[in-house]
Amino acid sequence: MRETFDWYGWPLRQDSLFFESENGGVVLRPTDLLVAIDETGIEDFSDPQYPLFGLGGCAVYAGLYLDALCLPWLKLKKQYFGSGDTPLHAADLHGNQRIEAAAAIGEFFRHNGFFRLAAITTATTVSDGVIDPYTAVAMQLMGQLAVIQRIAPFDRVVFIFEGSQRTDGLAARVFQSFEMTYEVEGTTKKVELIYWRGTKALNYSALEVADFIMHAAGTAVRASRSGTKYMDRKDFAAVFGAAPDYLSHFVCLSEYGIRSKQ
Repeated sequence: MRETFDWYGWPLRQDSLFFESENGGVVLRPTDLLVAIDETGIEDFSDPQYPLFGLGGCAVYAGLYLDALCLPWLKLKKQYFGSGDTPLHAADLHGNQRIEAAAAIGEFFRHNGFFRLAAITTATTVSDGVIDPYTAVAMQLMGQLAVIQRIAPFDRVVFIFEGSQRTDGLAARVFQSFEMTYEVEGTTKKVELIYWRGTKALNYSALEVADFIMHAAGTAVRASRSGTKYMDRKDFAAVFGAAPDYLSHFVCLSEYGIRSKQ
């Protein structure tokens, strides 16, 4: 029987997690918040068929990662795709494979208690031109984590990014400029922010789940251009609509910029 301890009402395993790649490894304590981040679209909106950009993914205590995300995801992959080692990406599902797996993937998102995040901007989003699209959605993502902190307190966040030659440098510049704080007995302290890069080739469940979340968010926003409501998309409804509200954090920006002080 696994040993757990109570952390603000969350039953966490006592074990640490270790993630490793060619870029080195990172160790997570049970009370650390693991945030796996993927992207959708291109930040300069250069694809006319997909004129949007977004960042997001999943967030979960490291002490809940195995039970609330990793093991259920591996079970789903083994049942529907032959092996837990099979790489799985939302954009690669087609035809009968997509139909057969869709219900199971929907059940996975419906019944497992991890946070799902997404912040998206589009080519028609109004901007003052001071903040670039990547920074704008990254700021929204950090705001979503601040909301989560009130529900699931943490003093350290470990970001695991889906590596991208196009945006690695941009991600490092933007995210390493952020700060988060928390209150302890009237004293403000900084949240420790750790950044680590992985690849989909590693088959880490967190990054695969982040891929499905951002695929659902991006395709729903794209479909909305022709009048389709977000919740009319089955994948979006499964990811963001079926779980309790406190787990789902999604925003599509209508405008962003620096407000002048009057």
